[in-house]
Amino acid sequence: MKYILICLMFLFVSVNYAQVLTLHDCYKKAFENAPLASSEEEISRKADLQQKVTATNYLPSFALTAQATYQSDVTSLDVEMPSIPGIGQLSLDIPEPAKDQYKIAFEFSQFIWDGGITKSLKELNNVNARMEKQQLKVSRFSVFDKVNTYYFSVLIIDKNLDLIEHTTDLLNKRMHSIQTAIENGVAISSDLRQMEAEVLRLNQKKVELQAARQYSLESLSTLTKTQISGVDYHSEVQDAGLESDSILRPEIELLSKQQEVLQANSNILKKSLMPKVVGFGQVGYGRPGFNMLSNEFDSFYYVGAKLSWDLWDWGEVKKQQEILSIQGSILDNQKDQILQDLDLLIDQRKSSIDRINKQLQNDKKIVELYKKILDASSSKLDNGVITTTDYLSDVYKLYQAQIDMENRNIQKMKLNAELQIVTGSIMNNINI
Repeated sequence: MKYILICLMFLFVSVNYAQVLTLHDCYKKAFENAPLASSEEEISRKADLQQKVTATNYLPSFALTAQATYQSDVTSLDVEMPSIPGIGQLSLDIPEPAKDQYKIAFEFSQFIWDGGITKSLKELNNVNARMEKQQLKVSRFSVFDKVNTYYFSVLIIDKNLDLIEHTTDLLNKRMHSIQTAIENGVAISSDLRQMEAEVLRLNQKKVELQAARQYSLESLSTLTKTQISGVDYHSEVQDAGLESDSILRPEIELLSKQQEVLQANSNILKKSLMPKVVGFGQVGYGRPGFNMLSNEFDSFYYVGAKLSWDLWDWGEVKKQQEILSIQGSILDNQKDQILQDLDLLIDQRKSSIDRINKQLQNDKKIVELYKKILDASSSKLDNGVITTTDYLSDVYKLYQAQIDMENRNIQKMKLNAELQIVTGSIMNNINI
């Protein structure tokens, strides 16, 4: 039982250790596992805290104040009372306030109406958070180009390895024929050694390509945070970028979010011109209290409300609105520039795809012709009409023609994948 469990665990680990991924799988995993991806959650947390801070504008504020003062003079009443016959001189004793005065008070204030500024500030917090998250998408978007570099490197290496394997098999079969011919005395050993040298040279190329393949797979694994053993080609990139010219790049969306931030700031400026109503009050104890004619410590309080309205700001808000308008115009110009650059990139890639399509038509014909030539050369070599060197020359012409065709096929796939990135449609294609 223990042995079975160990085998099952080993099988589970092996299956999950290395995977074969499609291009869109790599895109999605690389985008979602980019180091900046975790910052999106941090932005949400920061935005929540900012909203809580802004919401405190609706809450009353409290303050405790205490003071002690000594005055050089105080208000006093020196009143001379009249003299009444039969009663005499009247007297009025009004105490003089002490020159040292003390007060401790508890104050509060509460916005009754702030002109809508707090509401506008909360909306600004929201649009700022959305803009920052979009900025992360823009920063993470570059990972698609990195995936392309390594993915198509693996793909083209795999095609080259297949061709090397096929060519090596062909030469090994020919070596067997030469060996038989040598034994029958109709071939010389130098022909065999020449074949062996070519097989060794192909093996050298194979080792070189396998090392490059391993590097590209390790790089893909780093980007996707997934152990990858190979790549799987599907039709997901075949002409996928040619479906629509709609520009869905995150940079365009970022500019829209920045326009929203400008609009939110503009709303705050408008609200700053609105009247504000504040309730306030104070409760305290000190000498004197509100009875200025008493020289005793006493408690006191007051409550009230006030209206404030800045009727003239010397055009400050208007100028700030103009600044925001200029910033909006700059963003519009940036959008036009980005769209122009993207249109040029799209045209360039479409032109390259058209060129490759035409070349591929000839590549197929060239490969078929070289296959027929090689078949003829094989027969001629068997009959001693041509040398081994002549035969190997035709082998490599076919090999090179096949490599050229495969390279162009993969280059076309890469261009289609790049079109998805240039237009931004890749975000929809991988559901991000």
